[in-house]
Amino acid sequence: MPRHLMIAFSVATSVFAVASGSAKAKSVDCLLEVDGKRYIDGTCSMSSSGPGRGSFEIASAGRSRKGYRALVEVGAGQANGFWNGDIGVTDADVPLGVLRPSGACWTNARARVCAWKIGEPRYFVETPPAPPSASAGSEPSSEEAVPRRVGECVQTQIASLTSRLEGYPDSGSAVAYANGIYGVSYDLVEAVRRSQVGDSVTLCLVSEPGDCPKGDDRGKTYSAVNARTGEGWSLSDSAHMCGGA
Repeated sequence: MPRHLMIAFSVATSVFAVASGSAKAKSVDCLLEVDGKRYIDGTCSMSSSGPGRGSFEIASAGRSRKGYRALVEVGAGQANGFWNGDIGVTDADVPLGVLRPSGACWTNARARVCAWKIGEPRYFVETPPAPPSASAGSEPSSEEAVPRRVGECVQTQIASLTSRLEGYPDSGSAVAYANGIYGVSYDLVEAVRRSQVGDSVTLCLVSEPGDCPKGDDRGKTYSAVNARTGEGWSLSDSAHMCGGA
């Protein structure tokens, strides 16, 4: 497993250790979101599942009752997600695609599978807004590489740390990297807050939109891991997908 994913995995799986190494189900606070709709949102059962270390399953009800469930299978360098797709189906075998760690969640552009300890404040990266000061046609610095394919990672540094809206520190987090990539969130992202300008980060392109109008490529999501703190986060470069407002 690449080092950047190993670090991010450790950030994302504090509660997943509750079920690791034991098939016995535990009660946790869960979220299952697929295609923008929430199917599990609250207390559910969680158990270890599959051969990979850290693999787990969440379920809104036991196998003897109808409910939704999702499975995250952690393998070599990635995790694959599945869900049952319908309340009456007992097996989670409908693919959700490759998932990436983000706080207490595993996510991609389509789905989000999260588990927190009961009573623990929920944290996850919401869809962020557009950069308030981004200029059309701006290009990343030619002196540093930019990840251009999903799964590609580069080394860069944090160039600035600001709030989403200038003068409103509680409006959310925003970070600019030395290679010109920008990330922003409505949330106050603690891992970003604990970072410093000049920190080295591993920056990866996690997802990008498809069927975009010419010249409009908004909606790319980048994950970052801070080499100094060992913490990671995932931020989008825009509040809207390409072709939106």
